Amino acid sequence: MRRIVFTIAVPLIALLLVSGWYFGARLADAYLDTESDALRRSVPPVDWGFGSDEVNFEPTYSCQEFRSVADAKRALGKRYNNAGLGCYNSRLIVREPKLNREGQRVGLRIEAIIGCGIEGQRFAVIWWTEGRRFCRIEAPLITQAEALEKIRT
Repeated sequence: MRRIVFTIAVPLIALLLVSGWYFGARLADAYLDTESDALRRSVPPVDWGFGSDEVNFEPTYSCQEFRSVADAKRALGKRYNNAGLGCYNSRLIVREPKLNREGQRVGLRIEAIIGCGIEGQRFAVIWWTEGRRFCRIEAPLITQAEALEKIRT
């Protein structure tokens, strides 16, 4: 009797654990890679609980041209991985496809709040790839970063 229970219970438990891991990862990927605007709608209003007086710098914009699309993607990945998004004060706002004026996908776009600055200061970043280009904006507030992006693109 004990052998029958182990023969049935152990594979069933293993199946439940593996399926939970697999489907959980798939749901997370679907959430992060969505091409809709659902992520932006799920973000609370723009008041992030910090004012421009906490960080004192002018918004910056820069782009770098790479030899290939893959090199630009690697630059974005490196910036993303080294940004300190694991800090308690940091937050990924949106990760979405970067679209050109015709609505065609030309790269990846990420908005985030980085909170690993000196004395817990937070600032907004927008990173994106557009073909072989990697661009970034840093600003005290996300609204400033978004406004600068609209002006520059």
